[in-house]
Amino acid sequence: MAKHRLLSALANRIIIVATVSFLIPLGSVQADFEPKPEYRSVIVTNPKIKEVFTQLFLGMNKPQVNKVTEGVFLARGYGQGNAIMLEGEDGIVIFDMGDSYEHGKAMLAAFREHTTKPIKAIIYSHYHFDHVFGCKAWVEAAEKDVQIIAHESTVKYLNERVSALAPRTDWGLAMQFGMYLDESCEVGEGPLCSGLLGIQFPRIGSAKGHKRHVIYPNCTFRDRLALNISGIEFELIHSPSETPDNILLWWPEKKTVLAGDALVPTLPPIYTARGQRVRDPQGYLNSMDLMRSLGPEHVISSHGPAFSGPMAQEVLIHFRDAVAFLYHQTVRLINQGLRPEEIAEKLSMPPHLANYWALGQWYNDFQTQIRGIYSYLVGHYGDVAEMPLLSPEVADSNMIALAGGPEPYFQRLKEAYDRGDYVWVARAATHLIRVQPQNQKAKDLKASALRVLAARTIAGSHRHFYLQHAASLEGRIEIPMKARFTLEAVSIVPVASLVKNLPFRLNVEKAVKQKGRLTLAITDTDERFIIEQRGGVAEVRSSTADESADLCMNSRTFRLFYIGMQSLEKGFRKGDMTGNEEKAQSFFSLFDWPSQA
Repeated sequence: MAKHRLLSALANRIIIVATVSFLIPLGSVQADFEPKPEYRSVIVTNPKIKEVFTQLFLGMNKPQVNKVTEGVFLARGYGQGNAIMLEGEDGIVIFDMGDSYEHGKAMLAAFREHTTKPIKAIIYSHYHFDHVFGCKAWVEAAEKDVQIIAHESTVKYLNERVSALAPRTDWGLAMQFGMYLDESCEVGEGPLCSGLLGIQFPRIGSAKGHKRHVIYPNCTFRDRLALNISGIEFELIHSPSETPDNILLWWPEKKTVLAGDALVPTLPPIYTARGQRVRDPQGYLNSMDLMRSLGPEHVISSHGPAFSGPMAQEVLIHFRDAVAFLYHQTVRLINQGLRPEEIAEKLSMPPHLANYWALGQWYNDFQTQIRGIYSYLVGHYGDVAEMPLLSPEVADSNMIALAGGPEPYFQRLKEAYDRGDYVWVARAATHLIRVQPQNQKAKDLKASALRVLAARTIAGSHRHFYLQHAASLEGRIEIPMKARFTLEAVSIVPVASLVKNLPFRLNVEKAVKQKGRLTLAITDTDERFIIEQRGGVAEVRSSTADESADLCMNSRTFRLFYIGMQSLEKGFRKGDMTGNEEKAQSFFSLFDWPSQA
């Protein structure tokens, strides 16, 4: 039975503004760059690949609205994510918002050429930025107190943008979506793209100046939710797949299913290059089988085109079978004792799947999916010798010693490059770079190998990683691993959630020989916390009002403190913080803080 509840009024219509950092140049990126023949992309040199790429992506990125069936309209090509409009008797329902305020406004304007009926409800298929960051444009145009509907876990995943892993998560997103590549890459010019044509999808950074917001849902459900809005009788169904909170929408009268990201026209992204959670392959299969059982005549993904008629079932079956093949065959070979590298070398997709137009390796590649499934099921190591961790210093030094020292080792790398062993060169050069961090010859050789790998892949995520790492090794850009915190980004996250992240910041080297505790009071929300540090391990507990506070501040000041925009010294000086300044300074000096501090 569906669980249907409203979130508190505090969460309603509260906006988070998301920001992105762009290229950090080091001097002129055009200087002393020599393109090589091996840098020419297969997207350019292979006519078949170029034709498919042009049709699927360059053509797909042209803004357009498609009428899928009576009352169902699809807006695509405005950014990375689609928006879908369902038209009812006296209003419309919008499913997914696009990835920026500007894209949302443009899609809404395009929909307005078909109807001027008011927006009655907004639905998030899941929490990813390209489905929710355009929401403000739609909410501004909607009726007052419009329903914003999502799965009950969506808020939790939205809050993860400022979680303990935020620095690594933001770094992975920046790398995967090419945020450090410059605009010349769109036309295949310049050293940051080595003459490669076409970044796979519009990059986050490609819409510079766009505003991105999150407005939290005010209506959530758990399993299924049946609704009748403006005469549109539809059902929302939880369908874990690309994300744990993904939902699909089923409109029986129109025999139309909106899949969110349970279906995308590419090789199923069970694991992503950016390194976030591995997706449950069984969840994908369940979602595919659910959609097939509904018997839809129209299937609409939140990426790419709609699929209608016989194509609807065909795409569902092929996508399902691709997941099933990757999942089942990886398990079969795990049970034969094979490691992920061996499984990837042994397996290849059956021809009818490998050659199917909607299963191209344009996002991630086949090997990445196998590696993700392997890790998801049985962990990180394959060979028993990989169980004990080996110091990189020992491994690197011994590897170089086998070749007779750094210079002979480098000569072997050059010989391997000339033979075309680019993957090996990229890996092996890492040993020399770690032993000799200032060895620019080794960095340049690894960068050159990465540029060749970028040229040989059609997977956009991988290409972005290769090119940006190459540019970083060459000293053309810096790629910091830090969270892009803003006050707006943490404004809706409960203070308790932020306080509970503090143990992840405890610096064990500073804290291992110390013990202590501090009582923190948040004055405007009447919350108290005890933060205790015991020799390198921190614990957060709720406190009662009976215990005197060592540090007091309101929730806004704490959020500024959390993201590094308000120091303890400044807070006490301005009067925003009160209590025992000396104790607070001593206690929090054991923690790592964002670079703004």
